[in-house]
Amino acid sequence: MAIMTWNDNFNIGIPQLDGEHKRLVTITNDLYNTMKQEQSKTAMDLLLNDLNDHVITHFFHEENFMLHYRYLDYTRHKQLHDNLATNVDAYRNLYDKDLLPMAKFLTMLQNSLMHHIYKTDQEYAPFIRSHM
Repeated sequence: MAIMTWNDNFNIGIPQLDGEHKRLVTITNDLYNTMKQEQSKTAMDLLLNDLNDHVITHFFHEENFMLHYRYLDYTRHKQLHDNLATNVDAYRNLYDKDLLPMAKFLTMLQNSLMHHIYKTDQEYAPFIRSHM
């Protein structure tokens, strides 16, 4: 079962980054399925660690593309990355303290990721593709 479904409208046309976006969707779905199956907190923690690692790595890759091709709005996009990473970390901390149910965490994560991939990343993608 999936909380997020990938479709081609999410593609930004940069294969490496599209693959990483798909992985973020997969991790989110794995978190959802782990929650629904009431698996152990350890299983959830492993997935949350994977999510955190992947978010950091993915943002690093995106930012490197922007720097390499001298994307003019790099600073604003980097700030959006920093804010999103901070929010995911904050959600995680609340979840770890039993102050945020996983279902709510996943809803916020889903909304944040979908908006970032579908809207925000679509803003820089044409520029990067035109310079590749």
